[in-house]
This record gives sequence, C-alpha cells and structure tokens, in this order.
Amino acid sequence: MFCSNCGQSTIIQINPTVSKCQNCGYEFFGNPKATATAVIVCKDKLLLIERKHNPFAGSWAFVGGFLDYGENSKEAMIREIKEEIGLDISLESLVFLDNSTHDYTYQNQTISINTNAYLIQISKKIAQEIQVGDDASGYKWVNKNDVFNMDLPFSNNEIAQKAVQYLDDNLDLASLQSLELPQIRQLIDKTDAEILNLFAKRFELVGLVADYKKANNISAFQPNRWQEVLQNRQEIAISLGINPNFVVSVWEILHQEALRLENQILK
Repeated sequence: MFCSNCGQSTIIQINPTVSKCQNCGYEFFGNPKATATAVIVCKDKLLLIERKHNPFAGSWAFVGGFLDYGENSKEAMIREIKEEIGLDISLESLVFLDNSTHDYTYQNQTISINTNAYLIQISKKIAQEIQVGDDASGYKWVNKNDVFNMDLPFSNNEIAQKAVQYLDDNLDLASLQSLELPQIRQLIDKTDAEILNLFAKRFELVGLVADYKKANNISAFQPNRWQEVLQNRQEIAISLGINPNFVVSVWEILHQEALRLENQILK
C-alpha cells in the first residue's frame, strides 16, 4: 500500500483503524466507506445481478455500490439502479430496510463498509424494461424464500432476511390472493402466534393493574370500566368489519381470565 501523500510504500498499521506512513508521518484513518444496496421486488421475487468484476466476479448479488462524492445514500441508490439495470426509479419509491457494517476485501486491502439497504417494488411492466449495464453479466429473479439457500456476497444475506420480513409483514390483498394454500396457512399460523404473544403481554399488564389495585385497596371487578371496554372494543370491531358479537364473546373470556389473575394477586 502506497502513501497518498508522499507515494512511498512505507505505511504501517498503528491499530485496527489507523495507519501511518513512516516516511512522511501522514496518518490514514480507516473510517467506514458508505454504500447503498437495493432489493428490487416484483411480486414475490427478488432481483439479483451477476457481478462482472471483482470482488466476487461471477456471483449473484443485489444492485448496489459506493456513494460518489456529494451523494446521500438515496441519490446513490437511484444512480446505481440506473447504471446497473437501466431503470429510472423515484426517491419516493425507496423503502429503508436496514443499516449494517461489514468488511470489504479487495486487492489485499480490507476496509469497513457501512451500507444503507432499500427495498423497491416494481411492476411486471417495469421489470421487462431491465437492461444490465457494464457492471453486470446478467440478471435473474429469485423467489423470496429461495434466496435463503444462496450464499450472497457482502452483507446481502442479512439484507435479504430484512427484505423478506418486510414483505411478509406488508402483504397487500393482491399479494395474498396469489399465494398457495400452504403459504396462506403459514401466515395464519404466524398471525396466531402473534395473537398469543399479545395475549401474554395483556396478562402481564393485568398483573400490573392488580398490583396497583392491591396497593390502593381497589376491588378486582370495576363494572363501569368493564362496560367502557366492551363498548370500545365493539366500536373498533365494527370499524374493522368484524362481528361485534364475536368480539364480545372473546372479551368476556379475556375478562374472566383477567379477574382470575387479579384475584390471585389481591388475596
């Protein structure tokens, strides 16, 4: 490694983040280099490009690259998408996914990389306009669940996990209608688990209420509060298109369990 100040190859490592030229004394600080990565999505598929140049030439990766001088990460992302696959994407279409740091080794030098990752959803029509640029040998679409079986470079595997999680959490009706029965059942199982976790959290809060009632000599059952809860939950149910009678039945069971827990604490 040559010194950018004097041109001599007399640089030594002082510590993991600082190097120094023994000839002129110039110090180099290993600050992270900024990059931007795009997970481009069409329906339930993710776009990968085949890298033409090192590092990782021939491997499949998400669109991305280093920020140019004066750019922010969103501007760099728009530029990289245009350069690598020929699409014009608006800033408003970028959904922030994650910020991560990883090491980047090239030509025997290892630097720290700080990456902002974004997700962009495009239509089939726009997807047909993709034309790879000079940095890519080709591209392919991969099912969002199959990407986990791939060994992607840089921090792309971690970014893929964030992207799939985002897509699973933000499925719209059109996406749901395209799913097969096993996939729909998986979503139901996941939703049920989330409901049970909320029940557990609710009963923890019931315990806090019971502690307060015990400290202030308040009885477990508060009729006025119970009527307020029932009325409010029915109104919410109606606004969501849920049968209010069903909600009353569920909340009566919840209320009975809450009273049981409170009475245990109040004894």
